[in-house]
Amino acid sequence: MTSVGPLLVRHLADPTSSWSVGELGVLAEFHHHGPTLQPDPYTVVTGGGAIRIREHAGSVPLAYETPSANPRLWNHGVVFCLPAEAACMARRTCVTEIGVDAEAILQGSRGDVLFDLGLGLRTADFLVRTGDAAREDLLRAAAIAEEETADVDLATQLHERVRATFGRDVATGDALIRLYERTERWDALATLLEE
Repeated sequence: MTSVGPLLVRHLADPTSSWSVGELGVLAEFHHHGPTLQPDPYTVVTGGGAIRIREHAGSVPLAYETPSANPRLWNHGVVFCLPAEAACMARRTCVTEIGVDAEAILQGSRGDVLFDLGLGLRTADFLVRTGDAAREDLLRAAAIAEEETADVDLATQLHERVRATFGRDVATGDALIRLYERTERWDALATLLEE
């Protein structure tokens, strides 16, 4: 089996290459915007974010193309596939505190707390990092309300408070979508999805 390392390294260094991750849709993207720093061949840092990719021995690249918005053009990409047993992640279904992010790419983010967004996907865990103690406390309380006490109303109120206090973010948005669906709060869900 051929290593995918050279392909990863080449495209991480290429400012015209973009990266996305998700499961049956894109949930996160990385694009080279402005000046970049590449501390090692598998890591890129820009003003808008950072990406680190770890090569997996079982990874197999598969080229694909999809129609673009322009009917005369095509989008080209490569998906890196793993055997099912190697690709399976934690599949958490509610916001869960993971712990301190000691491996953050940026030194200033080491020590911040990671929370799993609880999307329950088979092949990807999506995490959010925060260094804001008040936000951490609210997210912890929402996770306890949903996971340990099954108090969906309290969990919803706490996620709404996080959103109202700290602004819109993926963690609370995804949690609220899940909670609004569970409690059949369709008007609240429609309003959230329109944002």
